[in-house]
Amino acid sequence: MDKKKISILNLAWILILTASLSFSGCRTDMQEASKTEEIFGTIVSVKAYGENAEEAVFAALEKAKELEKIFSLTISDSEINYVNQNAFKDAVKVSDEMFYLVCRADYFSRLSGGAFDYTIERLIDLWGIGNDWARVPKISEIEPLVGLHDYKNIVIDSQNHEIKFKTDTAMLNFGAIAKGYIADEMKSEILKHGVKSALLNLGGNVLAIGKKPDGSLWKIGIANPFNPSSNIAFVEVADCSVVTSGNYEKYFEEDGVRYHHILNPETGFPSKSGLAGTTVISPVSADCDALSTATFILGVEKSVKLIESLDGVEAIFISENGDITYTSGISKYHFKELN
Repeated sequence: MDKKKISILNLAWILILTASLSFSGCRTDMQEASKTEEIFGTIVSVKAYGENAEEAVFAALEKAKELEKIFSLTISDSEINYVNQNAFKDAVKVSDEMFYLVCRADYFSRLSGGAFDYTIERLIDLWGIGNDWARVPKISEIEPLVGLHDYKNIVIDSQNHEIKFKTDTAMLNFGAIAKGYIADEMKSEILKHGVKSALLNLGGNVLAIGKKPDGSLWKIGIANPFNPSSNIAFVEVADCSVVTSGNYEKYFEEDGVRYHHILNPETGFPSKSGLAGTTVISPVSADCDALSTATFILGVEKSVKLIESLDGVEAIFISENGDITYTSGISKYHFKELN
């Protein structure tokens, strides 16, 4: 057996083109503040401009840490771990944040026909991709966990803010939506401080607040899945999130085969939809996060149809052979391929 290789790429630094951080036309008296921390297992960077910028950056990062304690599976006493350990026994009353994200994740699970499924923690844990104990499970281990659609077995009590699992195979994992939700909540904190120009990057989940201080759009690079240290294209945005999912982000190799982290709930194996990368653009980062995963699993044809059915959402799809497909409204973001 080949020695296993784990690779967890932090693409934050390549996603923001150098041009997007050049503010030669800015006011010289404008306050600028930035800070980077590791939160929710990823590198979180915040850059803000204007009065109260320092306070805004601090508040945004504190909000991220607060939400990490709710949604992180690696924090033993997190709320998500409590729910996973108890909700199959009886209904569990949850926080407003947990309730909101369960409802939003449930919506995208149903919208995508289960391509996005927030209840497959047991399957994700079985593979362990992103950890030093990642391995290819036996078919006998995988089979009991595929095609369950356990999101249909989550009882959501809107009146009492309670959640109950109707089956003991269901376990929550918000890895494909929580970073986006945290970015949205960080944005709210920044806006509360009166800051109107800022950029958030949560391990490649990018959210632009307003425009750059000089009034121009933020230029966001789209990572090249075949050479992730470079960009294959870029878009220009204001008040939008740009989220990419790809087969190069987390993976391990065993016996010469690469296994990436985006699992297909129907097969129990890493998705083989023919896509190498998907990028979704929308004002809501949580939506981008969920849809980037769902579309990666659905493949180009179904994904274009899905995205075109949604208002205010555009997407870019890069196939394993290098073809680039994009939705009809992508031109409003000045999409440009790089040679």
